[in-house]
Amino acid sequence: MYQRLGAGEDTLASVYAWLGRTYRRQGSHENAESSYKQSLAHYQNMEKEIDSAFVLIQLADLAFDQALAEQGRAYLKQSEDLVNGAHGTTHSLARVRRELADQYLWQRNFAKAEELHLLGLQDFVVLGNKREIAWSLQALGDTYLQRGDHDKAEEQYHHALRYFTELGILHGRGYALDHLAMIKLKREKPAEARQLFVEALELFRASGLKDAVGYLLFNLGDAEQAAGKWNEAVRRYQESLRIWEELGNTDRILLTKQRREEVLRKVKDTNKEG
Repeated sequence: MYQRLGAGEDTLASVYAWLGRTYRRQGSHENAESSYKQSLAHYQNMEKEIDSAFVLIQLADLAFDQALAEQGRAYLKQSEDLVNGAHGTTHSLARVRRELADQYLWQRNFAKAEELHLLGLQDFVVLGNKREIAWSLQALGDTYLQRGDHDKAEEQYHHALRYFTELGILHGRGYALDHLAMIKLKREKPAEARQLFVEALELFRASGLKDAVGYLLFNLGDAEQAAGKWNEAVRRYQESLRIWEELGNTDRILLTKQRREEVLRKVKDTNKEG
């Protein structure tokens, strides 16, 4: 259809990529895959390696979502080969490196994720893009956090926080503080975690990010529970649940209800003992 309208190949590639994302959000995997493949074909015809690498990442993510791990890994390898063969330092290349690193992180390939995040961060430093440096530091911190290296994660989050604060990026500050609070919880310091969660919560509220507020309320409930403040924990989970119900996020609704019920059972058992 688009060809009949006389659309150029670059436009076609972008349109099919957009369609792929739209179908993916609708849960139509077959249509999403078809659209992404058409987008990829156009980018390949134009020899646009970085754009091709990005679409391959989307195809990989789609394959993993359908439990097609081998196919997903093959797409990631193709994408990585294109990225490794690229020349120069550009924002597009650095962003695709970060996207690729995130995919490897979700597959728990920590070594590859770290390597690509460091290369992307290095590119953004060369380009002097402080905003992207901040987000790359945050992503690198996430890599270390999931790997279980809390000291390195904490270091990167503090670096990211300084950039976010300097640039006035409220939700960036919120994410950095939230993840620093998670580390405090893992180190069994619920009071310190609670303080950071509360600060992050206010930043997300000021940013108008309702889903982030929902996450923070849930995390704050975990901190209250860890501190033995069960009634406060229930209240935070309930506040979080209302947001997930408004947003229609069924997975988070189920998880939050489960966590709330766990704490309510503890309160009930304690009252019986008393």
